[in-house]
Amino acid sequence: MSLFIWLLTLLLVCNVSLADDTITISTGEWPPYISKSLLHSGVVIKVINEAFALEGIQTKIIFYPWSRAYQNAKKGIVDATAIWYHSQEREEHFHYSIPVVHNEYVFFHLTDFDFNWNTINDLKDIKIGATLEYTYSDEFHKAFNDGWLDVQWVPTDLQNFKKLFLHRIELFPLEREPGYFLLNKHFTEKEINLITYHPKPLRSGSLSLLFNKK
Repeated sequence: MSLFIWLLTLLLVCNVSLADDTITISTGEWPPYISKSLLHSGVVIKVINEAFALEGIQTKIIFYPWSRAYQNAKKGIVDATAIWYHSQEREEHFHYSIPVVHNEYVFFHLTDFDFNWNTINDLKDIKIGATLEYTYSDEFHKAFNDGWLDVQWVPTDLQNFKKLFLHRIELFPLEREPGYFLLNKHFTEKEINLITYHPKPLRSGSLSLLFNKK
C-alpha cells in the first residue's frame, strides 16, 4: 500500500497549484468504495487523503448527488472530484490522476428476464435504467444519442433498482460490487434472490481523481 500511495501522491500533486494548503474534493455515495457511513469515508477517500497528507495538503471532502459533484467540479466550485472513468468530454475540462480503482459495469436484471447479449445492437427494444452523469461506454451513449437505445435516466442507483423490481426497466448497468452492496443494504434476501447479472461487462476500466483545468 505504501508504494501505491507514494506513486499516487506524485501524480495527484504534480502540477497542481493551490491557493492554500487545502484542496476541496466533491464526491458521491459509492459504497463499498466511497460513503459517509464507512470508516474514513471508504478506502478510496482514505487513499486520496493520505496521498495529499504526505505533501502537507489537507483535503475537504464534500458529498453531493453524483451529477452535482461532477458539475460543481466542472464549474470550479470545488478543485477536484473523485472518482470517474475516462471520457472525451471530461478530458476537455479535467486533468486525470493515475487510476485509483479498476472496475466493471455489468447488466443487472431479474432472473425471470431471459437476457443475453454480445454487441450493443442486442440491447435494442430493451428498457434500460441509467444513472445521471455516469459514463457507461462510448457505444452505449452513442446509441442513446442516436435515438434507438431506450434509456431512462434517474439521479440514483437505488431508484434504478427499485424500477427494476417494479418491471419499469429490464436492465440496469452498474459495477458489480457496488451493486450488491446496495442490494444488501436496501432489499430483503428474498428480493435479492430475484436479481442476477450478465457476466459480459458493458465496460471495464479505471477510475481517477479529476482536477478542474482552470
